Amino acid sequence: MFAGITTEGPDIPTTVDVSLGKSFDILVQIQQVSPSQLEGL
Repeated sequence: MFAGITTEGPDIPTTVDVSLGKSFDILVQIQQVSPSQLEGL
């Protein structure tokens, strides 16, 4: 979903794209590091 927004939404401000990108990257990293903790949340 995020990839589609960043690639298909050139009109979106770069700041928004960066924010979504960083947030998505952080979520992915957390899932890779400790998926069990996410399930606990």
